[in-house]
Amino acid sequence: FEYTEAIDLANHYESSLNFNDYYTDTYENITIDNNIDKKFTINNYGSKYYAINPIKIYIIINFLYSIDSKAKFNIYNLEDGKLIQSVKLKNNSKKNIPIPTSLSVYNNNFIIGFKNSEIMMVDMKGKILWEIKYNNILSTSLKIYNDSLILIFGDTIKSISLNNGSENWSLSYDGSSILDSKGGSIIEFVNLLYFLLPNASVGEVDTLFMEKNISNFNEINFKSTLNNYNHELYNFNNNVVYFDGKKHLSTYDIFTNEIVLSDFEISNVSSFEFYNNAFFVKVYNNINAYNIKNGKLFWSINIDKIINEKAQILKIASFDNNIYIFFDN
Repeated sequence: FEYTEAIDLANHYESSLNFNDYYTDTYENITIDNNIDKKFTINNYGSKYYAINPIKIYIIINFLYSIDSKAKFNIYNLEDGKLIQSVKLKNNSKKNIPIPTSLSVYNNNFIIGFKNSEIMMVDMKGKILWEIKYNNILSTSLKIYNDSLILIFGDTIKSISLNNGSENWSLSYDGSSILDSKGGSIIEFVNLLYFLLPNASVGEVDTLFMEKNISNFNEINFKSTLNNYNHELYNFNNNVVYFDGKKHLSTYDIFTNEIVLSDFEISNVSSFEFYNNAFFVKVYNNINAYNIKNGKLFWSINIDKIINEKAQILKIASFDNNIYIFFDN
């Protein structure tokens, strides 16, 4: 686990840890690439849906798999982006087609969640293997955990079997009657699940005993979802991090059962992204990287006249000891 004062650059494709430089006021070795060649575009939606999280696409061998807004399971050629096959999963009328909110992959099968709380598993050809429906609203992305599927509804967290969709356990939490239209947030650490529900309640579950767990995690000053639309939970190693979507960052250490960073203030955040032990934020014309354990600044980059001030951070990645920041423009 990390105790260094450096950004951890390890990713899932590297076998050893690589670290960036220590705390500095600025980071000089910056290269901006505005001329990335576009190979092709996959458009899953005919228009933007308010409060719908971006749906993942998956690349397996030489094919790209996705679900579109018309509930069609689409398979594309990875080389040229051409549509190979499109399978209509729902036969509803145009006005009643359920809106997909999540796509996950498990053992080369795909699990699809819809806003109307329908959930199904399909194979690589789009054949439905099983499907279930709850009388609820599903806005939170599905999470695969220990060969089960975790679902978050307005006031409930459920675990269902990936074999057939049968329910393993279900726990409910009292909260606000006003639900976050974006859904909740969930992270995992060994046998523990930490989550925010759309009704603004906070919880943790011990999956070994299939029961609610109690710790000082709940002592974080969680904000109302009504005023904090983009709030988010994140974890790196034994740290559970909460950002209220506006300016307050808090970190809970699972090992010590202590809040090690409480309501650390970062003002004027226009967009943000976590990566390993760092919290990247765009503040006006600067990109700042903070340590999630103590709030100290790793470095700050001025991007004035390089990146449009309205550009939003989409993704952070690392490769060959470099950090890559992707923007929406």
